[in-house]
Amino acid sequence: MTKLGRVWRHLPTILAFGLLAFQAVLPWLSLGYVTQDGPSHLYTAHVAKELLFGGASSPYASVYEFQSKLVTNWSTVVVMNVAALLFGPRDAEHAFASLCVVLGFFGLSYLRRSLDPRVSPWSPVTNFLLCSWFLWIGFYNFYLGMAILPFVLGYYIRHWRALDPRKAVILALGLLLLFFTHVLAVGLALLAMGFVAVWGCFAMTRPVTLRPLVWTTAAFAPSLLLLLLFIRASGQTADYDPGLDWAWRSFPMHTFASTRGRTGEQTLLMPAMLAYMALGLLGMRRREWLSERAPVFVTAALSFALYLLMPNSGFGGDEIKLRFAWAVFLLGCTTAATVARLQPLRVPIAIYVAVFLMATLLHTWRVNVRSVSPAVSAYLGALERIPEGSTVVRLRFPTDAARLRYGYDLAALEPLFHVDSLAGVRRNLVVLSDYQALARIFPVGLRPAVEKADQLWDLEGSDTGAASLRELLDAPPVRIDYVVILGDQPPSKNAEIYKGIIEELDTRMRLVYGNSRGAFVRLYQHPGAR
Repeated sequence: MTKLGRVWRHLPTILAFGLLAFQAVLPWLSLGYVTQDGPSHLYTAHVAKELLFGGASSPYASVYEFQSKLVTNWSTVVVMNVAALLFGPRDAEHAFASLCVVLGFFGLSYLRRSLDPRVSPWSPVTNFLLCSWFLWIGFYNFYLGMAILPFVLGYYIRHWRALDPRKAVILALGLLLLFFTHVLAVGLALLAMGFVAVWGCFAMTRPVTLRPLVWTTAAFAPSLLLLLLFIRASGQTADYDPGLDWAWRSFPMHTFASTRGRTGEQTLLMPAMLAYMALGLLGMRRREWLSERAPVFVTAALSFALYLLMPNSGFGGDEIKLRFAWAVFLLGCTTAATVARLQPLRVPIAIYVAVFLMATLLHTWRVNVRSVSPAVSAYLGALERIPEGSTVVRLRFPTDAARLRYGYDLAALEPLFHVDSLAGVRRNLVVLSDYQALARIFPVGLRPAVEKADQLWDLEGSDTGAASLRELLDAPPVRIDYVVILGDQPPSKNAEIYKGIIEELDTRMRLVYGNSRGAFVRLYQHPGAR
């Protein structure tokens, strides 16, 4: 083979690792990089650490407690604390985002190699699958769970025929790790491995053997029991309204959007990847139907059915349909990449995906990273006036003017949403309005004597938030030292509500920041606060 031929053959690998390098470094290209929910994950991890090691002297001890009921979202707490220890609070989210992408890349490549060791595991298709809306918005529990899932599934595919006590224990530990990362990730893993076990025992082995099913059941038992206990203990239900017609017309929704517009929404890649999955499914030979590809494709198809049939929120979570839509691509495209009849298209597909994905990543860098950073820095600068240990609540109004002024108006998220929680980590502030302690599905929650869930939840929006803020100030669960008003002056919507709450705060508290024209943050201090 000529040198040019070798380069052509290895081009998908070169492109995949080049894209991975840029994806991993992307969060580090701006010190002000944040996602919408990322700061809240960091804040929950910080509070958990303080509760565990800070003792009664910590400002968090009288406000928060560990959940007494079974919750699943522990892995992000642990990993965020490790990232904060190694890189500091400023760069903890940078490190976590990079870790998620790298872990997902090698996880999907491991699964691909598990399905067929003869096929190269490296492809820009994997990079595309990881460029998901869930990363940019900071749904880190779910993203991390879906990055770990391919390792667990791939391990099972490699060893299901020869499961023994040692391998069953390893598999059980992997499933437990998934459970304590995200409930949907472990559910999908159990589903996929269940299909592999049944398909393998009855379609792939002659004579039919049930021995792998016995060890598979034993490995499933701990996580499956915890999953059932979690569902029972959650005490939450979902109003069944699948919106079938809307879901069918909208698939795959904004699964791969980072910004608005054709480039940011990857409208030239998603249809191609759907066709790629369809070609892979239709192009499988008989021997491939009698391999583990078939049950993994079945899991992808069932994920699409669940996308259609499940409600979009319930059990404390939302965007449920979108999560299943992503699972369709993760499992379907990874399996299609191993189909023999698609191998001649491997290099052209790699080039096509790499070109359009790189355009998306560059656009995302300009909008979600470079343009957001000055706005985040300005917000954090305003909150630097708050003394350490103070108690803070935040009321949010639209920031359309700020988005235009700083140049991130095309971002498909609100990066300033929880920057107050990032300030809370940096300055040891008690941020009562952070949503994770209120949601009761994360490891840390408010103490019963403190919790005013309805009023605090309302501070996420501006329609009823102003009235709830008044109730909190009239009868606070603990003294509220500072109030942060995030929003344009005046906002594009709810201007009258904004004006009313500003007039009231001007009479009850002292304005310490935000009187200048164009400021999108106003900071008020309680008369008795430091």
